[in-house]
Amino acid sequence: LARNHKRETSHTDNIGQANPIINLDEWITYVPTNWDLSPLAMASNRDWNAGNRYTDPLRDTVTDPLLLVRLTQNQALPHRDPAQGVNNNRLIYGGHTIGLAQASLARMMPETATVIGWQFCDHIDAVYEGDVLTFHHTLLDALPVNDGQLRAVQIEVTSERDSDQHPVLDWRIVTWSA
Repeated sequence: LARNHKRETSHTDNIGQANPIINLDEWITYVPTNWDLSPLAMASNRDWNAGNRYTDPLRDTVTDPLLLVRLTQNQALPHRDPAQGVNNNRLIYGGHTIGLAQASLARMMPETATVIGWQFCDHIDAVYEGDVLTFHHTLLDALPVNDGQLRAVQIEVTSERDSDQHPVLDWRIVTWSA
């Protein structure tokens, strides 16, 4: 959903409610078997405990959105034509923001082997071409499984635009890590 109480994009959908609370026991059956996580075991550069929140020091500027829109064959006009966006700004495809958030996760938690799945994803506000994104990662829970860890992670993304910070994404995922 792209919405904000201050700024209306006029492009909203309601696909129902998702549960933001992650129960890792429900994800155990999806953990890969026979993976050797030992190469990733030394990759972590910090202790991640439940409740710890870290901000990626590398912010990311949203560039080349039209290339991703073409690659994914997205036909939505506001993603292709800036004149169809708010104030002639090209609206960024949500997958673009999610992809940048996952790249940040790999930097912040390099011991992550894979993303098992998504529990919750809320696009709180629109992202536009040229916005500068900041990524905040919180470990919600961890559970040892098959010589690794299932992790519930919340990734919050804020966008800097016109010297203002806007929360734009709340994404809750399950990963498997060394």
